[in-house]
This record gives sequence, C-alpha cells and structure tokens, in this order.
Amino acid sequence: MTTKSLSKSKAEVEVNTLLNSDGKAGDVDVAVEILDMKGRKVAGKTVKAAAGEKNRLEVPVTLAIANPILWNGVKNPYLYQVKTSIRTADGQTDELVQPLGLRTVSVNPKEGFVLNGKTMQIKGVSRHQDMKGKGWALSPEDEARDIMLIADMGADGVRTGHYPASTNIYDLCDKAGLIVWSEVPNVNLVWDTPEFRENNRLQAREMIFQHWNHPSICMWGIFNEIGHQPEAATRGVDMEAELTELNKFVKETDPSRMTVGASNQAGRRKLNNIPDLIAFNTYPGWYGGGPETMKGNLNGYIRDYGGKMGIAVSEYGHGASAGMHENPAKRPSPTGFWHPEEWQSHAHEINYRCIRERPEVWGAFVWNMFDFGSSSRFEGESPGINDKGLETYDRKTPKDAYFFYRANWSPRPTVYITSRRFAERTEKTVPVKVYSNGSVVKLSVNGKPVGSVKPDDLKRAVWPEVTLKPGVNTITATASIGGKTYTDSCKWTLNPAGGDGKKDSERYQDPSLKKYK
Repeated sequence: MTTKSLSKSKAEVEVNTLLNSDGKAGDVDVAVEILDMKGRKVAGKTVKAAAGEKNRLEVPVTLAIANPILWNGVKNPYLYQVKTSIRTADGQTDELVQPLGLRTVSVNPKEGFVLNGKTMQIKGVSRHQDMKGKGWALSPEDEARDIMLIADMGADGVRTGHYPASTNIYDLCDKAGLIVWSEVPNVNLVWDTPEFRENNRLQAREMIFQHWNHPSICMWGIFNEIGHQPEAATRGVDMEAELTELNKFVKETDPSRMTVGASNQAGRRKLNNIPDLIAFNTYPGWYGGGPETMKGNLNGYIRDYGGKMGIAVSEYGHGASAGMHENPAKRPSPTGFWHPEEWQSHAHEINYRCIRERPEVWGAFVWNMFDFGSSSRFEGESPGINDKGLETYDRKTPKDAYFFYRANWSPRPTVYITSRRFAERTEKTVPVKVYSNGSVVKLSVNGKPVGSVKPDDLKRAVWPEVTLKPGVNTITATASIGGKTYTDSCKWTLNPAGGDGKKDSERYQDPSLKKYK
C-alpha cells in the first residue's frame, strides 16, 4: 500500500495487488476493503483483472478514506486493516490482510524528525534479536516481551541493527507506535564483486517487499560502519560507488521512504553524503574521551552535515555488568574485566543531556537495549557477551540505566533506587541516587527520614552522604506522582571490616578478580 495523498478530510491509498496466475488464462475479481480498528468498512472496491497467461500481474486499486485517523507514533498508533480477496470463475479464493497506518514523515535539519507535521527527537534503542539460552531462536512471546520492555522504558524508536527483524517484530512496533529504522546487513566491508553487489540488492529488495506495509518503518538503513577496517583501505575497492548504486536501488524500489546510513567516519567523507540521512556511531565515555565530549562530537557532526538533513546518533552506550559495583565509579577499560554498573548509568546521563540539548539531532539510538552474544568479546563478567545492554542477556534484570531512561522518557510513574545490587558495603557513609519523575522524593533509612530532594533536569534525586549502621539497612524512597504514592526499597548490608579490611573500590579492583574461570 502507498499513501498517495493525506489531509484532515481525506486520504488516498493505492493498494497494488500482485497475482501469480500459474500461466492460466481467465478473469479474477479483486476485492479490496479498508477496515477501521473496530472492523467497520470505511472504503472498498472490486475490480476485474484479466490474468491472461502472465505469471505476474499487478492490479492497482485506489481508495479514499474520509476523515482519516493518523498513525501517530506512541501517542496514537492507529491502524486500519486492508483486506484483499481474490475470486476466480470456479470459486477459488485467496485472502490477505495487511496493516495500514496513515502518516507523513520527514526530517527538518534544524528541528528534528517530523511525524505528521510535528517535530520530535526520536528516543530510540537498537536491538539485537538473540538472548541467553535461545540464540536467535526467539518465540513470538519472547519478541512481544522485548517490545514491551522497550515501550515500558518510554522509547519511541527502534533500530534493527544490523539486519531486518521478523515480521512479528514489525507488527508489534506498528501496534506500539515505535518508529523503526530497518536495515540490511551491509556491515564493515564492501566487496568489489558481482556476487556481493547482487546479494546486496537481493537483501534490500526482500526487506522492502516483505515489510513495505508496516507504518512503523520510516527509513531503510543501507550501511553500518563501512570503511574503517584496515582491509578496506588496502583492497582498492570503490566503496562509495557501490553504496551510491545501492542507495539508488533502494530509492527506486521504495520512493516513499528515506534512506539512512550509520557511520563511524567523522569529518567530510563522501560516504556520509550518499543516503538521505546520516547518523553516527559514537561512544564518548567508553571508547574515546569523557562522557561530556559527546557535546563536541555533536557540534562537529552538525557543522559538517547538519545543513543537509540534520544528524542522528545511531549508536552510543557503555558496558555494565550487573554484578559489579563501585561508587563513585571511575571510567573502566572497555576491554577489561571490570565494568561497574554505576559507570554505565553515569555516562548515559551525561551523553543524553548533550543529545537532548540539540534539536538538530533528529534521533538517538542507545546501543544496545539488551546484552547480546559476541564471540570475540572477552570483557565484563561474562566472556562472549557485549554488555552494553540496558537489560541483561536473559532479559531478567533491567540495569540502573534502564530506569534513568524510563524516568526521563516515560509518563509511567518511576521511583528507583540506583546501586541496589551493591548490597554488601564496607563504607559507613555512602551516596544515594534515585531516578524519579516525581516532583519531590523522600528518603528514609531504617524507617528514619533522611530528607526530601527535588529531582534535577535529568530526574536524579541525590543524597551525597547517607549514614548506614552496621548490619542490614533498609533504604526506602517515596514520591507522590499524579496523586498516588509510589515507593521503592532495597537492602544494603554494612560490614566495616569487609572481611579483609579493604574498601569497596580496592576490593573490586583486585587483579585476582580480573580472570575468567
């Protein structure tokens, strides 16, 4: 389906039905109906088509919908259904039902992503589809849980890095109102062979034809991090020429959507000007510079490419092992064993503030929503795992950073005590940080009030010095949100001696703990 025109009073939709007659001649009736969310018919038409002896026949039908309701992202993901029925002279029938969402999308270089005429900055995440114990063999129920977790956090966008997702994932995104960047697995290297070029186009064509009708998909990704591998510079391959041709192919196959690339090649590179939109993979606070250098990175991207279509952040993130803790956290080695959860949340706070302040950034996609398998990784608490996820690989533990984003992105009431898994303490005086979208947060320790704090612009309520007693301590945070009271609680045990006389930071930095068994 293609939306030919859209206004408040009328939408015109072309439904193009593809028939395969198996070489048999004869007329067929093609009946097309558009149903609203209550199953009521709002438009319909039946036409006759002469199948002839062609194996492939296209039957276009244009329908008008009066006073259309828009698919408006998470605010109102309204879906029509298009039902196409085929009837031959001998009564044989076929039927297909597809989703229809009516929306307009574009990007304003100065103001961001534009959905139905309203500007926004996409609050997105990237998703790898594997999980612990199942690999890529996820069930529909697993996929529904993934999208639920993403939506619960308040995200309104998903990047399918670095391959198309299942049809079920796109169905779920349609219904949840998530804006989707779907991409082909064109990663790292471009090979200068006819076979590679044809395979590139085959995968793009299949992605587009299979998922054309999903309103959640707003852009097609054509590459990720092309050209940074040493091998790319030594083979003499004209990467730009191949990507230019691929971009042209995708645009001709589906003129209704924008193309986008994810680059880690900053500066004025021809590569970055090929797609309609360009985004950058950048990891300040993890692979280069401190978290605050995100600001300078964005300034450079906007300077070099902002005048074209604005820019996006296609990847940013930090590793974290839910079983490792340090307060205050110091920046760890990305390839090392030590990945404290506190550094991930701190760095995300600073990164996101820099992103949020720039409307020219039309979207940003956290890398990654979930920890995922990566055989070459030997870092964090689990070998073979990339631990940059906001959730653990088994989907059982949302990390602190998950609740940072939920407090900032979701209207759902949030009160969450960070460092809750840092349960064994050796220091009597500790900081307490709570993520909350309440106006005021009250803190108590062992039932005794500590004080009330108004969360800052990043939804952080912080008590720099809170005293613990020896033994078990109950930490409780409370906030009134929308006239209701919400509470979070956790337990920390203080053992001043720590069994070895070391402070927490000294113990967790012990070299003997940096070895895999």
